[in-house]
Amino acid sequence: SIPEYDFIADINSLKLKPLNLLNLDYRFLGSLNIKGTGTDLNNIQGEFYASDFVFQNAEKEVVFDSLKMELKGIYPSPRDIVVASSIADFELHGVYKLEELPDALISGLKTNYPSYTNRINYLKYENPTSGYDFNLNLDLKDSKEIFMVLLDKPIYLNNSKILARISDETNRSALN
Repeated sequence: SIPEYDFIADINSLKLKPLNLLNLDYRFLGSLNIKGTGTDLNNIQGEFYASDFVFQNAEKEVVFDSLKMELKGIYPSPRDIVVASSIADFELHGVYKLEELPDALISGLKTNYPSYTNRINYLKYENPTSGYDFNLNLDLKDSKEIFMVLLDKPIYLNNSKILARISDETNRSALN
């Protein structure tokens, strides 16, 4: 049977590199409330709430007043991720492995948008599992701090919407 989770936790430091989630030293801090099921990242489903949530690297941080994430679907079937936060709202619909998602996104964008992706140097899976095909909707409310943490550069895309379609089936990516 698939394990069920229902707990509240105060996280002092969740380092992503030792967990093999990213190759760079990022970490999370904050209060979490998790209700879900799953045995690994590719079949995890449920609702995740965070308050006073901090995402940081060694030098910079961004604080989310609140963050809510819902995950539905199990790979290889289509999956949905919906995130609502004080900084951005994010929706992802399609077929993908959650653990390979950053790499699939970057790999898909590198074909048509190399100037945006050459600075990102954390790929874990050089060749993500074939068959990924997803739509991404991102509504940025305030972008400066998150890009300072991710890229060490302020990028101002406040009150902006980014729509993308990434697919290895057609070897195409589209970004609006």
